[in-house]
Amino acid sequence: MRRICFNSKKPIDCRVQLFRNPDRGVERCVAVVTRSEHEFGLGGTRSSKWASDALMLEDCILLAQGMKYKSLFHQLPYGGAKVCIELTPNADPNEAYTALGEFVANDWQELITTEDIGTSPALMSIMYRVAPDRILGRPIDDGGSGDPSPYTARGVWQSIKAAARHWFKRPAGELEGLRIFVKGVGHVGTEVARLVWEDGAALFVTDVNDKALERFRDKPRCTVVGLGEMPEIDLFCPCAKGGEVSESFSWPGVKAVVGAANNQLTSDEVANLLHRKGILYLPDWAVNGGGLISVAAEHMKKSRDWAMQRAMMIGQRMDELLIEALKRNEPPLSVAYDLCDQDREVVTS
Repeated sequence: MRRICFNSKKPIDCRVQLFRNPDRGVERCVAVVTRSEHEFGLGGTRSSKWASDALMLEDCILLAQGMKYKSLFHQLPYGGAKVCIELTPNADPNEAYTALGEFVANDWQELITTEDIGTSPALMSIMYRVAPDRILGRPIDDGGSGDPSPYTARGVWQSIKAAARHWFKRPAGELEGLRIFVKGVGHVGTEVARLVWEDGAALFVTDVNDKALERFRDKPRCTVVGLGEMPEIDLFCPCAKGGEVSESFSWPGVKAVVGAANNQLTSDEVANLLHRKGILYLPDWAVNGGGLISVAAEHMKKSRDWAMQRAMMIGQRMDELLIEALKRNEPPLSVAYDLCDQDREVVTS
Protein backbone atom coordinates (compact mmCIF):
# COMPACT_ATOMS: atom_id res chain seq x y z
CA MET A 1 0.00 0.00 0.00
CA ARG A 2 1.19 3.46 -0.85
CA ARG A 3 2.25 5.37 2.25
CA ILE A 4 0.74 8.87 2.42
CA CYS A 5 2.35 10.88 5.18
CA PHE A 6 1.39 14.40 4.21
CA ASN A 7 -1.66 16.64 4.27
CA SER A 8 -3.76 15.11 1.49
CA LYS A 9 -5.84 18.32 1.24
CA LYS A 10 -2.88 20.09 -0.35
CA PRO A 11 -0.72 19.14 -3.37
CA ILE A 12 2.98 18.42 -2.92
CA ASP A 13 5.09 21.32 -4.19
CA CYS A 14 8.75 20.43 -4.25
CA ARG A 15 11.92 20.36 -6.31
CA VAL A 16 13.34 16.92 -7.08
CA GLN A 17 16.61 15.82 -8.67
CA LEU A 18 18.10 12.38 -9.34
CA PHE A 19 21.87 11.98 -9.22
CA ARG A 20 24.05 9.02 -10.25
CA ASN A 21 27.79 8.55 -10.18
CA PRO A 22 28.60 4.82 -9.97
CA ASP A 23 32.26 5.45 -10.79
CA ARG A 24 32.51 7.24 -7.44
CA GLY A 25 30.28 4.83 -5.51
CA VAL A 26 26.88 6.50 -5.87
CA GLU A 27 24.47 3.95 -7.37
CA ARG A 28 21.64 6.49 -7.20
CA CYS A 29 20.59 9.44 -5.14
CA VAL A 30 17.48 11.61 -4.90
CA ALA A 31 17.30 15.05 -3.31
CA VAL A 32 13.99 16.77 -2.52
CA VAL A 33 13.27 20.26 -1.16
CA THR A 34 9.72 21.42 -0.51
CA ARG A 35 8.96 24.92 -1.72
CA SER A 36 8.36 27.47 1.03
CA GLU A 37 8.89 31.10 1.97
CA HIS A 38 12.14 30.15 3.73
CA GLU A 39 15.59 30.41 2.22
CA PHE A 40 16.52 26.81 2.99
CA GLY A 41 15.00 23.36 3.24
CA LEU A 42 16.52 21.25 6.01
CA GLY A 43 16.53 17.46 6.26
CA GLY A 44 18.74 14.43 6.72
CA THR A 45 20.72 12.29 4.30
CA ARG A 46 19.50 8.69 4.48
CA SER A 47 21.51 5.75 3.14
CA SER A 48 19.66 2.55 2.35
CA LYS A 49 18.61 0.30 -0.53
CA TRP A 50 15.47 0.67 -2.64
CA ALA A 51 13.92 -1.76 -5.12
CA SER A 52 13.56 0.92 -7.81
CA ASP A 53 14.09 4.57 -8.61
CA ALA A 54 10.34 5.12 -8.23
CA LEU A 55 10.26 3.74 -4.69
CA MET A 56 13.31 5.77 -3.71
CA LEU A 57 11.67 8.89 -5.12
CA GLU A 58 8.39 8.23 -3.29
CA ASP A 59 10.20 7.62 -0.02
CA CYS A 60 12.29 10.76 -0.38
CA ILE A 61 9.30 12.98 -1.20
CA LEU A 62 7.30 11.68 1.74
CA LEU A 63 10.23 12.11 4.11
CA ALA A 64 10.78 15.67 2.87
CA GLN A 65 7.10 16.42 3.45
CA GLY A 66 7.45 15.09 6.98
CA MET A 67 10.39 17.45 7.53
CA LYS A 68 8.29 20.33 6.23
CA TYR A 69 5.56 19.69 8.80
CA LYS A 70 8.16 19.04 11.49
CA SER A 71 9.63 22.51 10.92
CA LEU A 72 6.18 24.10 10.83
CA PHE A 73 5.01 22.39 14.01
CA HIS A 74 8.14 23.33 15.94
CA GLN A 75 8.17 26.84 14.47
CA LEU A 76 11.59 26.54 12.82
CA PRO A 77 12.54 28.77 9.86
CA TYR A 78 13.01 26.03 7.27
CA GLY A 79 11.20 24.19 4.53
CA GLY A 80 11.38 20.41 4.32
CA ALA A 81 14.15 18.47 2.60
CA LYS A 82 15.56 14.97 2.29
CA VAL A 83 18.42 13.22 0.53
CA CYS A 84 18.26 9.48 -0.12
CA ILE A 85 21.41 7.74 -1.32
CA GLU A 86 22.19 4.16 -2.30
CA LEU A 87 25.86 3.21 -2.62
CA THR A 88 27.35 0.73 -5.05
CA PRO A 89 28.74 -2.53 -3.64
CA ASN A 90 32.21 -1.97 -2.18
CA ALA A 91 31.90 1.80 -2.50
CA ASP A 92 34.57 3.93 -0.85
CA PRO A 93 32.57 6.10 1.60
CA ASN A 94 35.08 8.93 1.38
CA GLU A 95 34.75 9.11 -2.40
CA ALA A 96 30.98 8.57 -2.46
CA TYR A 97 30.17 11.21 0.16
CA THR A 98 32.62 13.66 -1.40
CA ALA A 99 30.69 13.23 -4.65
CA LEU A 100 27.42 13.76 -2.78
CA GLY A 101 28.79 16.87 -1.09
CA GLU A 102 29.77 18.28 -4.50
CA PHE A 103 26.24 17.56 -5.77
CA VAL A 104 24.76 19.49 -2.84
CA ALA A 105 27.22 22.37 -3.21
CA ASN A 106 26.84 22.78 -6.97
CA ASP A 107 23.18 21.97 -7.65
CA TRP A 108 21.26 22.71 -4.44
CA GLN A 109 21.67 26.25 -3.15
CA GLU A 110 18.49 25.88 -1.08
CA LEU A 111 19.37 22.55 0.60
CA ILE A 112 20.91 22.04 4.03
CA THR A 113 21.43 18.44 5.11
CA THR A 114 22.67 16.41 8.03
CA GLU A 115 22.92 12.79 9.15
CA ASP A 116 20.02 10.36 9.14
CA ILE A 117 19.51 6.59 9.12
CA GLY A 118 22.51 4.89 7.56
CA THR A 119 24.79 7.93 7.78
CA SER A 120 26.77 9.48 10.63
CA PRO A 121 28.45 12.66 11.90
CA ALA A 122 31.73 11.34 10.47
CA LEU A 123 30.21 11.10 6.98
CA MET A 124 28.89 14.65 7.37
CA SER A 125 32.49 15.76 7.95
CA ILE A 126 33.41 14.31 4.55
CA MET A 127 30.62 16.24 2.85
CA TYR A 128 31.47 19.39 4.81
CA ARG A 129 34.89 19.60 3.16
CA VAL A 130 33.27 20.41 -0.18
CA ALA A 131 30.00 22.03 1.02
CA PRO A 132 30.91 23.78 4.29
CA ASP A 133 27.92 26.11 4.41
CA ARG A 134 25.38 23.38 3.69
CA ILE A 135 26.27 20.47 6.00
CA LEU A 136 25.30 20.15 9.66
CA GLY A 137 25.72 17.47 12.30
CA ARG A 138 29.48 16.87 12.17
CA PRO A 139 31.10 15.46 15.33
CA ILE A 140 31.33 17.93 18.20
CA ASP A 141 35.15 17.77 18.20
CA ASP A 142 35.03 18.70 14.50
CA GLY A 143 32.96 21.81 15.19
CA GLY A 144 29.49 20.37 14.59
CA SER A 145 26.48 19.58 16.76
CA GLY A 146 27.23 15.85 16.89
CA ASP A 147 24.75 13.03 17.32
CA PRO A 148 21.15 14.37 17.36
CA SER A 149 19.68 11.19 18.86
CA PRO A 150 19.71 12.39 22.53
CA TYR A 151 17.58 15.36 21.48
CA THR A 152 15.22 13.18 19.46
CA ALA A 153 14.87 10.75 22.36
CA ARG A 154 14.00 13.45 24.84
CA GLY A 155 11.27 14.76 22.60
CA VAL A 156 9.82 11.26 22.32
CA TRP A 157 10.05 10.79 26.08
CA GLN A 158 8.28 14.08 26.74
CA SER A 159 5.59 13.17 24.18
CA ILE A 160 4.98 9.87 25.99
CA LYS A 161 4.62 11.79 29.25
CA ALA A 162 2.10 14.12 27.56
CA ALA A 163 0.14 11.03 26.43
CA ALA A 164 0.25 9.80 30.03
CA ARG A 165 -1.19 13.11 31.25
CA HIS A 166 -4.04 13.46 28.76
CA TRP A 167 -4.81 9.93 27.52
CA PHE A 168 -3.94 7.72 30.48
CA LYS A 169 -5.25 10.29 32.99
CA ARG A 170 -2.00 10.59 34.93
CA PRO A 171 -1.91 14.33 35.74
CA ALA A 172 1.81 14.52 36.46
CA GLY A 173 2.72 12.45 33.40
CA GLU A 174 4.01 9.65 35.60
CA LEU A 175 4.96 6.45 33.76
CA GLU A 176 5.25 4.07 36.70
CA GLY A 177 3.76 0.70 35.80
CA LEU A 178 2.82 1.77 32.26
CA ARG A 179 3.64 -1.06 29.83
CA ILE A 180 5.70 0.48 27.03
CA PHE A 181 7.05 -1.49 24.06
CA VAL A 182 10.04 0.14 22.32
CA LYS A 183 10.52 -1.51 18.93
CA GLY A 184 14.01 -0.76 17.68
CA VAL A 185 16.82 0.01 20.13
CA GLY A 186 19.34 1.88 18.04
CA HIS A 187 20.69 5.22 19.20
CA VAL A 188 17.28 6.83 19.67
CA GLY A 189 15.35 3.76 20.83
CA THR A 190 17.94 2.84 23.45
CA GLU A 191 17.80 6.33 24.95
CA VAL A 192 13.98 6.39 24.90
CA ALA A 193 13.95 2.98 26.60
CA ARG A 194 16.37 4.21 29.28
CA LEU A 195 14.33 7.33 30.00
CA VAL A 196 10.95 5.61 30.31
CA TRP A 197 12.49 2.78 32.35
CA GLU A 198 14.01 5.29 34.76
CA ASP A 199 10.52 6.79 35.07
CA GLY A 200 9.24 3.44 36.29
CA ALA A 201 7.66 2.02 33.14
CA ALA A 202 7.37 -1.72 32.59
CA LEU A 203 9.60 -1.93 29.53
CA PHE A 204 9.38 -4.31 26.56
CA VAL A 205 12.01 -4.16 23.80
CA THR A 206 12.86 -5.87 20.54
CA ASP A 207 15.24 -5.32 17.63
CA VAL A 208 16.46 -7.10 14.52
CA ASN A 209 19.97 -6.92 16.01
CA ASP A 210 20.35 -9.36 18.90
CA LYS A 211 23.51 -7.61 20.13
CA ALA A 212 21.53 -4.41 20.65
CA LEU A 213 19.29 -6.30 23.10
CA GLU A 214 22.06 -7.59 25.36
CA ARG A 215 22.04 -4.53 27.63
CA PHE A 216 18.35 -5.10 28.39
CA ARG A 217 18.33 -8.81 29.21
CA ASP A 218 19.12 -8.56 32.92
CA LYS A 219 17.22 -5.36 33.69
CA PRO A 220 14.38 -5.53 36.19
CA ARG A 221 11.01 -4.43 34.78
CA CYS A 222 12.32 -5.15 31.29
CA THR A 223 11.28 -7.94 28.93
CA VAL A 224 13.11 -8.74 25.71
CA VAL A 225 10.67 -10.17 23.16
CA GLY A 226 11.19 -11.81 19.80
CA LEU A 227 10.37 -10.15 16.51
CA GLY A 228 6.73 -10.74 15.70
CA GLU A 229 5.72 -11.31 19.32
CA MET A 230 2.87 -9.13 20.61
CA PRO A 231 2.94 -8.80 24.41
CA GLU A 232 0.01 -7.09 26.07
CA ILE A 233 1.06 -3.47 26.47
CA ASP A 234 -0.35 0.03 26.98
CA LEU A 235 1.79 2.08 24.62
CA PHE A 236 3.58 1.13 21.40
CA CYS A 237 6.74 3.12 20.69
CA PRO A 238 8.09 2.35 17.18
CA CYS A 239 11.69 3.55 16.88
CA ALA A 240 12.87 1.66 13.79
CA LYS A 241 11.34 1.49 10.33
CA GLY A 242 8.17 3.16 9.11
CA GLY A 243 4.92 1.59 7.97
CA GLU A 244 4.43 -0.34 11.23
CA VAL A 245 0.81 0.79 11.71
CA SER A 246 -1.75 -0.10 9.05
CA GLU A 247 -5.54 -0.35 8.70
CA SER A 248 -5.39 -3.80 10.26
CA PHE A 249 -3.41 -2.68 13.32
CA SER A 250 -4.49 -4.64 16.37
CA TRP A 251 -2.42 -5.17 19.50
CA PRO A 252 -3.52 -6.56 22.87
CA GLY A 253 -4.09 -3.71 25.31
CA VAL A 254 -2.60 -0.91 23.18
CA LYS A 255 -4.15 2.48 23.87
CA ALA A 256 -1.50 4.75 22.33
CA VAL A 257 1.15 4.87 19.58
CA VAL A 258 3.94 7.35 20.28
CA GLY A 259 7.37 6.78 18.76
CA ALA A 260 10.43 8.11 16.95
CA ALA A 261 10.19 6.26 13.62
CA ASN A 262 9.32 8.30 10.53
CA ASN A 263 6.23 7.49 8.43
CA GLN A 264 4.76 5.11 11.02
CA LEU A 265 1.34 4.98 9.36
CA THR A 266 0.76 3.29 6.02
CA SER A 267 -1.59 6.18 5.22
CA ASP A 268 -3.03 9.19 7.00
CA GLU A 269 -6.44 7.49 7.03
CA VAL A 270 -5.05 5.04 9.59
CA ALA A 271 -5.02 7.90 12.13
CA ASN A 272 -8.79 8.19 11.72
CA LEU A 273 -9.23 4.42 12.13
CA LEU A 274 -7.11 4.42 15.29
CA HIS A 275 -9.13 7.33 16.65
CA ARG A 276 -12.38 5.42 16.10
CA LYS A 277 -10.85 2.44 17.93
CA GLY A 278 -9.95 4.63 20.90
CA ILE A 279 -6.20 4.44 20.22
CA LEU A 280 -4.15 7.62 20.46
CA TYR A 281 -1.65 8.32 17.68
CA LEU A 282 0.68 11.30 18.04
CA PRO A 283 2.15 12.40 14.68
CA ASP A 284 5.67 11.05 14.34
CA TRP A 285 6.90 14.21 12.62
CA ALA A 286 5.88 16.17 15.72
CA VAL A 287 7.10 13.63 18.30
CA ASN A 288 10.58 13.17 16.82
CA GLY A 289 11.34 16.85 16.25
CA GLY A 290 14.21 16.97 18.76
CA GLY A 291 16.76 15.87 16.19
CA LEU A 292 15.73 18.63 13.81
CA ILE A 293 15.89 21.14 16.65
CA SER A 294 19.45 19.99 17.40
CA VAL A 295 20.79 20.62 13.89
CA ALA A 296 18.68 23.77 13.42
CA ALA A 297 20.33 25.13 16.57
CA GLU A 298 23.73 24.59 14.94
CA HIS A 299 22.66 26.50 11.82
CA MET A 300 21.02 29.25 13.89
CA LYS A 301 24.16 29.59 16.08
CA LYS A 302 22.30 28.55 19.24
CA SER A 303 23.86 26.73 22.19
CA ARG A 304 23.50 23.03 23.01
CA ASP A 305 21.59 24.08 26.14
CA TRP A 306 19.13 25.98 23.94
CA ALA A 307 18.67 22.90 21.76
CA MET A 308 18.04 20.62 24.73
CA GLN A 309 15.62 23.08 26.29
CA ARG A 310 13.66 23.29 23.03
CA ALA A 311 13.62 19.48 22.71
CA MET A 312 12.27 19.15 26.23
CA MET A 313 9.55 21.69 25.37
CA ILE A 314 8.09 19.20 22.87
CA GLY A 315 6.06 17.87 25.79
CA GLN A 316 4.38 21.26 26.15
CA ARG A 317 3.64 21.36 22.44
CA MET A 318 2.03 17.93 22.79
CA ASP A 319 -0.02 19.18 25.72
CA GLU A 320 -1.39 21.95 23.49
CA LEU A 321 -2.08 19.50 20.67
CA LEU A 322 -3.84 16.96 22.89
CA ILE A 323 -5.97 19.55 24.66
CA GLU A 324 -7.20 20.84 21.31
CA ALA A 325 -7.70 17.33 19.85
CA LEU A 326 -9.70 16.19 22.87
CA LYS A 327 -11.78 19.36 22.76
CA ARG A 328 -12.60 18.74 19.07
CA ASN A 329 -12.81 14.95 19.45
CA GLU A 330 -10.56 14.65 16.41
CA PRO A 331 -7.36 12.67 15.73
CA PRO A 332 -4.28 14.64 16.82
CA LEU A 333 -2.86 14.25 13.30
CA SER A 334 -5.69 16.30 11.79
CA VAL A 335 -5.37 18.94 14.48
CA ALA A 336 -1.59 19.07 14.02
CA TYR A 337 -2.03 19.76 10.30
CA ASP A 338 -4.42 22.58 11.16
CA LEU A 339 -1.91 24.06 13.61
CA CYS A 340 0.80 23.90 10.93
CA ASP A 341 -1.43 25.68 8.44
CA GLN A 342 -1.92 28.65 10.78
CA ASP A 343 0.32 31.69 10.43
CA ARG A 344 2.75 31.35 13.30
CA GLU A 345 5.96 33.14 14.20
CA VAL A 346 9.11 31.08 13.84
CA VAL A 347 11.61 30.69 16.67
CA THR A 348 14.32 33.35 16.80
CA SER A 349 15.33 33.20 20.46
